[in-house]
Amino acid sequence: MRQEGCVFIANAPSEGFNHTIEGVYLGGSQFSWTVTRTNLSNACTTVMFGTISVVNATQFDASILASDGPYDLPAGCSERRV
Repeated sequence: MRQEGCVFIANAPSEGFNHTIEGVYLGGSQFSWTVTRTNLSNACTTVMFGTISVVNATQFDASILASDGPYDLPAGCSERRV
């Protein structure tokens, strides 16, 4: 992960997919983020949008609120991790 001003950028490869993450600091403990998910077998790309809130010094709450839905994730998909 690297920081460029108020933006953070990361790459998170996983089995069969690559995730490119870009987030923007919104103020306080809030960030918005975009995850670009590329299927490594067919190069199909899905973009997900969400928020991150810092809970405390060791925890954060990350939510995916929507997806553009063109391939293997539906447009209305959502996910939350604390």
